[in-house]
Parts: sequence; C-alpha cells; structure tokens
Amino acid sequence: PPATLAFNMQLHEPTVLKKLVPALSDFADASIRGRFDSHSDSLRVQALFPKTVYSGYEIDTLRLHIAGDSSRLSYFLFFHHLKSSSVEVHRTLLYGMMEHRELGINLRIRDGQNKDQYRLSGALKMRDQGYAFQLRRDSLMLNAQNWQLPDDNLITYTPAGLQIHHFGLQNGSQ
Repeated sequence: PPATLAFNMQLHEPTVLKKLVPALSDFADASIRGRFDSHSDSLRVQALFPKTVYSGYEIDTLRLHIAGDSSRLSYFLFFHHLKSSSVEVHRTLLYGMMEHRELGINLRIRDGQNKDQYRLSGALKMRDQGYAFQLRRDSLMLNAQNWQLPDDNLITYTPAGLQIHHFGLQNGSQ
C-alpha cells in the first residue's frame, strides 16, 4: 500500500555528533525536514545549517534542497560564506538535476560584493563503460572573466583511462 513519511528534525547541541565527529568544533542549531510519498514517488528534503566549524573550516548558512520523483531529482546547495586559514569563499551555489543517466551541474561563486567570480555549467553523463563530462560552451567564468570552450569539448573516464577532447579555453586573444 502507498505510504507517506514526513520528518522534521531539529539538531540542538549535538553532543553525540561531536563525539562521532571530533573535528566538529562548533555547530549552531540546525534543521532537516522532508517528505516522501510512495504513491506519487516524490521526495522533498530541506536542510539548514546556520553555522558549522569542522577541522578549521567555518561554514556560514548552508542550505540544501532536494526534490524528486521517479523520473528526476533536482538539487540545490548554497552556503553564504566558507572560511579557513587558507581560503575564503563567498556566496556559493551548486544546483542541477539528474535525469536519464545525466547529471546537470551548475556552479556559481560570488565575491564579497556579490559579483560573480567563478561560474560553470555542464553535464556529467553515465555511459556503459564510464563517464563523460561536457561544459556548456559559454558557461565558464574564471576570476570574473568569461571564457569560451569548443562546442565539442569532452572529458571521458573509462576503464581504459582519462581522455580529454577539445578542451581549449579562449578569452579574447588569450
């Protein structure tokens, strides 16, 4: 028979979690909620972690959303700020959809003034003997500069090894 499962978890002062993960030094109250419906084959999950410090990495406001049904799964991961002694990253968004053995990948990283600094968009396809990854031709931004790739750029990984096809970057005359 069809079943529905709804859950709503609030994580407060996770003493047990800190014992399981000793490198977790700070953790603000977090929430995870969701719903699974077997009749419609649907899944929805939302999570919010306001502040987490793990092994010297401080993450401010991590959000995760997952939604799917029997034919596709979409995801959305965002954090406001990630900081350690060697790196500082602002407003990072990773999102996409998995459908028909293909994972859409979209990544955007902004600076402290909320301007795009890094961006890429592509697709990871599962093949019988491995994986193939292709970036969208006009989706690449590095250090706030747009770069172009050939339409037929492709990175494949199979048991025979890694192959890179037409993966030349171009920015004006560079």
